[in-house]
Amino acid sequence: MERPRVLPEAPNSPLTPPEVYAALSSVRPADAVIVNESTSTMAQQIEWLPTTRTGSFFATASGGIGWGTPAAVGVALADRQRGVARTRRPRTSSAPYSSASPAGPAC
Repeated sequence: MERPRVLPEAPNSPLTPPEVYAALSSVRPADAVIVNESTSTMAQQIEWLPTTRTGSFFATASGGIGWGTPAAVGVALADRQRGVARTRRPRTSSAPYSSASPAGPAC
């Protein structure tokens, strides 16, 4: 039996997990890969962001803070057909990059 998707009339501050997942579901491409490290909100994620293609959902079996970002990079590198779109930014300076730069090096 499918649960009804219910959101509050006015957004909460901070947003609740269903509100975040609802917002993501409205902009997510149909073929997107989901990497989720939030085991405590898995039920809401499945409700709002269902996956229909094999290899479209990756999660840790238990808590693992910091697992999601490297996992997403690994998934993007392994599946180049659906991987992250990269754009090259022109350098604006001839000075070498600093590791303290908040923007990081150009891709």
